[in-house]
Amino acid sequence: MAHIDWFAALLGISALMVLALHGSLWIAHMNSGEREARARCLASGLYWPVCALVLAIGIAILSVEPYLAENLNRRPELWIFPTIGGSGLVGMRYCLGARWNLGSVFCSAVFICGLLCSGVFVYRHFGDTQDKLKINLHAETYSGGGRPTVSKGAASGDPVERRI
Repeated sequence: MAHIDWFAALLGISALMVLALHGSLWIAHMNSGEREARARCLASGLYWPVCALVLAIGIAILSVEPYLAENLNRRPELWIFPTIGGSGLVGMRYCLGARWNLGSVFCSAVFICGLLCSGVFVYRHFGDTQDKLKINLHAETYSGGGRPTVSKGAASGDPVERRI
């Protein structure tokens, strides 16, 4: 039976809410009348829960990736991606209030791009930190005959291959 931890569940729920928000903004942009009003009402209702979930992810990521704060302090240029995401989130609220549907969709897309780039370039960019730790790993490899052999860990940054 598969096990889903709390962080994966938080990310999954957040992704669902963000895509529902973006979709409702798109529907509001493409329609008029009653359908536009209902889509805008849904988007307005989803906005604050999405903000709360993004804040929860920001707090939770520090417990999952303890070297994130050190990485951001060492490479301050990486702050651009969370800033882009936050700007899209704020712009989305402004455009929703101004009833500017195209602007809401655009800001939602900027928000999503900021989230994705943060995930790729900020949360998973730990090369400097991991090199600094110099952890010697012991990899267990298996030969073709099924007999396990153990190889000593990496010497000063050489990658360790794990064959199973």
